[in-house]
Amino acid sequence: LLRRDRCAPPPNTRTEADVAAVLIAEDEPRISALVRKGLSANGFSVTVVPDGPSAYAYAHSGAFDLMVL
Repeated sequence: LLRRDRCAPPPNTRTEADVAAVLIAEDEPRISALVRKGLSANGFSVTVVPDGPSAYAYAHSGAFDLMVL
């Protein structure tokens, strides 16, 4: 796990360029909603896709800093 105090400024001090983009691949809507809510509340830009093929396509865009599968 990343320690927020060492890795990134608090969410309210981030600029748009500082926001990490996270791709979540999850087919269970309740789980993806929970993960999205937690990451968004901590200042991350979150995209959710429902399956592996979609995740593969999005991942190749190069627009994400982290993928959660």
